[in-house]
Amino acid sequence: MATAKNRKTSCVICQKVAGIFTCRGCGNDFCYRHVAVHRQELSKEMEDLTNNHNLLQQTIHEQKVDPNRHPLIEEINVWEQESIEKIHQAASDARRQVITVTNTDHTKLLEDLHSLATVLSTARNEDDYVETDLKEWKEKLEELNTIFSADEMIRFNQDDTENSLISKIFCNHPSHDIFFQTTGDMQISEQGKVITHGPTNRAAAARCKGEYSLK
Repeated sequence: MATAKNRKTSCVICQKVAGIFTCRGCGNDFCYRHVAVHRQELSKEMEDLTNNHNLLQQTIHEQKVDPNRHPLIEEINVWEQESIEKIHQAASDARRQVITVTNTDHTKLLEDLHSLATVLSTARNEDDYVETDLKEWKEKLEELNTIFSADEMIRFNQDDTENSLISKIFCNHPSHDIFFQTTGDMQISEQGKVITHGPTNRAAAARCKGEYSLK
């Protein structure tokens, strides 16, 4: 409420001294004209306060009815979509690695098989081969089959070095230096990837696409 005062004080807005009222809220003095303006300002603040209250109430109600409208939920949805896209990209890269590796290997194998087929065909047509030839060709075919089977040993490793929720996957392609023949006290295991010397001290050797020996 505003009260009239007999002492000569001026309006805080226009500095006039006629018809002065003091606002008990802010403690300022206003003339008759500007006390109405001041009241309008208070009414505007009350209206804004009421609107902000109603807006907050409506927002809370909407999120309660539909929790997915919460800003954090929307942020999680964006994160989920971006993560899915990264997974799709990683899977696509891994597929490309497998296709590239196997296509290269298969191309070389088919070339070697074609060469072997030519040799076999010529020897068969001319009936020109003996036991040692058959043994050599069998060993060659076994070697090619072992190399082909090595593709089944392709494994995928996960990169856990990065601080991420989902590990990155990558292709781990084994070497094609597969052991396929031994002499002496030596055994081949794990599809040609491992050789083990026996308990004797006798010399032994293993054959693969490269040359390895163990004494």
